[in-house]
Parts: sequence; C-alpha cells; structure tokens
Amino acid sequence: MRDEIRERFNANIARVRNLIQVYNQVARGTPGRQPVGTIDILRAATVSLHAALEEVFRNTARWKYPTASHDLLNEIPITGSSGRPERFFLGRLASHREKTVQEVINQSVEDYLDRFTVNNIPEVQKVISNVGVQPNLVSEQFPVLGELFERRHHIVHQADRNDLPGPGHHEARGLNRATVERWIEGVEIFVDKLLQQIPD
Repeated sequence: MRDEIRERFNANIARVRNLIQVYNQVARGTPGRQPVGTIDILRAATVSLHAALEEVFRNTARWKYPTASHDLLNEIPITGSSGRPERFFLGRLASHREKTVQEVINQSVEDYLDRFTVNNIPEVQKVISNVGVQPNLVSEQFPVLGELFERRHHIVHQADRNDLPGPGHHEARGLNRATVERWIEGVEIFVDKLLQQIPD
C-alpha cells in the first residue's frame, strides 16, 4: 500500500507541475505582477497541491484505520448512520447481517473518508498520530504546509480576494511561481518522510 500511495502522489504532483508549465507558457516575460487570470493558474496549482497532499492522508487512513485501535474506531460513525459516532441503535446493524464485523468496519471507514479533510497543522498531527507516526519526526515542513493550507483556504473560500483598500491594489492577492514551487518541494519532502515513518 505504501508504494501505491507514493505512486498516486507522484502522479498528482506531476499534474500540479503541468499547471506550472502552463503558467510558464502563458505568463508575460516582463517584470511586474502578472494579470489576475494568469495567476489563476497558480491558484489552481495551489488547490491541486493541497488535494494531492490530502489524498496521501486519506489513502494512508484507508490503509491503517480498518485495523486501528478501539479508541480511534470510536471516532468513526458506523456505516449507514448519521450524527455522532458514539451513538447508534442496534437496529442499524440489521442491514449488515450478512457482513463480517471487519467488513462493517471497512465500509464505515470508507464512508468516513468520503467526508475526510485535512486543513491545518493540528489536523495533520492528529491523522499522522492515528497511523502510528510521531508528529515531531516529520514536523520540519509544518511551516510550509501551514502556508499552503492558509492560502488554499483563502482561494477556495474567498476567491483569493484582496481586502486591502485603496488605489493600486488588485482585486485578488498576488502569487508567484517561486512560492508555489517552494510549497510543492515542501509537500514532496513531507510526504517522503511520512511514508518512510509509517509502520508496516
């Protein structure tokens, strides 16, 4: 599973890098800020980079959560239920009569991962702890990941709007290729270390 996670991550990173190549082809070769529409390519790369990282967390959880501890499984609602994971009636099991307990756990984890998201460093620390990795072993890139999370959030929830008033300010925040490439490198380093640390 580790190799499969790495392979999918590499394919997703290749897609992010393709967006950088598109940006290079479209961007003006003159100094100064690029037009908002051109920078939108870098915004798309930022959102795609976050998605690539989140898929690593999701696939790692898919690998490790079905055999996780009692305490972790208590955080996951049983499949077919809604609401809090700690409460469900015995009748909820009726639709699972033909399944093994492990099959119900596996499906519950899959349903949970459909809504699974990682948007900040505390959530990163929680998910990697849940799969058996001590956060301090992979924390070197946390500042870079924090920047990526903050910017991705602003892009998808505020359309990267620039709230600074006054003349000379653009409708959207600036973003440059070097910053996105630094985020890509940081994510690659983090994922490589994380995959090395996950226990078999």
